[in-house]
Amino acid sequence: EDVASVSDDTFVCGDELRSESPDGTPLPPSRGGSMSSSRPKSLSSIVHGLDFAFMNALFVIAVGFAFSFLDLEDQIASEVGMSSRDLTTTFGVLNALGRLSVSLPLDFTRNHPWGGVYVYISGGLAIFALGILLLALPVESLESQKLLVRMANSTVAFGYGCLLGIVPPALKILFGGQHLGLIYGILYVGVAISEPVWSLLFRKSDSCSGIGCYTVYYLSCVAATGCVFLMSLSMLLRAARATNSLNTSLGTGLCANEAV
Repeated sequence: EDVASVSDDTFVCGDELRSESPDGTPLPPSRGGSMSSSRPKSLSSIVHGLDFAFMNALFVIAVGFAFSFLDLEDQIASEVGMSSRDLTTTFGVLNALGRLSVSLPLDFTRNHPWGGVYVYISGGLAIFALGILLLALPVESLESQKLLVRMANSTVAFGYGCLLGIVPPALKILFGGQHLGLIYGILYVGVAISEPVWSLLFRKSDSCSGIGCYTVYYLSCVAATGCVFLMSLSMLLRAARATNSLNTSLGTGLCANEAV
């Protein structure tokens, strides 16, 4: 299915994506690295595709929880006598570094079968979930809990930056630019619905104190994000197979003809 959807007018020559005009004349090489055809995709074909289904899951689960967590992090910090001001600067710096860590290398790796957007999405999900998991570790002393809050804040910030940094280029690469604004809107509707649902899990008994009171909230995120992580790995494998298949079945023969 992947090859058939692309092979109408697109082939891969080396690490370049090339297209043919309707009469078979090769068009200039493109370094876009997208596995999509040079023709604009219809909105219907986009929203019924696997890539869009995955992006919906990513936004509803990971991005929705991230927004909930940012709203509630000050309450978590207050459980150990800290304020959000103790964490804001670190979060901002590492969030920016996370965005740079995915957007810059993507320019150089996007044409490689194992260097596309799903590699960076998978990495961002793993780092983000690890940060939340740190908060669920069973520690008793106040100083240990403060340390966990700082470590979790830093790890979540970097993972959150990775996810939010890769989303804009990922949407452009996967879906093109024609319907990009509408696609963003649809995805963030899911976030608007899921964020308050995630926040419903943020509760504790009156007799409980400390960051461990919200273990259900943390572990629910880790479990759900783990599912999205596995989905991301599956999408990565699917994209890599499609790229290799195109290179083998189309690019090899066409590039050989160029050399003659």
